[in-house]
Amino acid sequence: MSSIWLLITHCSCLFPLGVFMWNYKIRKETESIFIICRFLYTLMFSLMYHSYHVKEEGFIKLQDKYKDIWVFLDGQQSASLIVNTVLYCCRIRNPWIYILSYNIDTLLLVMYFFDLYILSIYLLVISTFITFVYKYKTILRYIKYFYINSLLCFTFCGSAFFCYFYYQGKDKENYILLHSIWHILIFGTAGFGGILRYKLNNKLYPMGRRPTLNSI
Repeated sequence: MSSIWLLITHCSCLFPLGVFMWNYKIRKETESIFIICRFLYTLMFSLMYHSYHVKEEGFIKLQDKYKDIWVFLDGQQSASLIVNTVLYCCRIRNPWIYILSYNIDTLLLVMYFFDLYILSIYLLVISTFITFVYKYKTILRYIKYFYINSLLCFTFCGSAFFCYFYYQGKDKENYILLHSIWHILIFGTAGFGGILRYKLNNKLYPMGRRPTLNSI
C-alpha cells in the first residue's frame, strides 16, 4: 500500500505549476509557458513509470513490455527538466533558454540511450554550476533582497540532493519513502525558485498597473 505515495506525492507539482502560471498571467513571459509544458510532459512520464510500483500491489493493470520505455522517458526527461528549471529560475533570457535547453536535452537523450548514467550526472552538475557562475549577480540579488525565500529554496534543493543519492541501492521500502520525499522537495525547490524569479523581475522591471475602473 505504501507504493501509492510515489503517485500521491506528484500532487506537490501543483505548487511550481501555480507559480509558473501566475508568472505568465502577470508578466506574459513565454519562458513560463515553456517550463509549464516541460513539467506536464515529465509529470506524465513519471506517473506512468511509478504506476508500475503500484501495479505490483494489484491496483493498476499495465503491460510489462512498455515498462522500459517509461523508465527511459522518466529518467531522461526528469534530468532534462532539472536543467530547464535551473535555466528558468536563473533568468536565462529568450532565446538562449531555448537554445541551451535543446542542446542539453539532446546530450542527455544520447547519454540515457547508451546507458551513460554517470556522464549524465556530471552533465547536470557541470551545467548547473556554469549557470550559477554566469548568473552570479542574479543569485546574489536573490540572497540580498529575498533571503528567506532563498534560504527555503536552497534548503529544499540540498535536501532533495541528499535524498536522491541516499536512496540509491536501498531496499524497496526505503526507496519508496525517500523517493516520495524527493518528489516533494524537488517540486518545492522549483516552486521557490520560480517565486524568486518572479519577485526579482518585478523589482527590476515592474509592470505598469492598469487604471482602476469605477464602472461595473
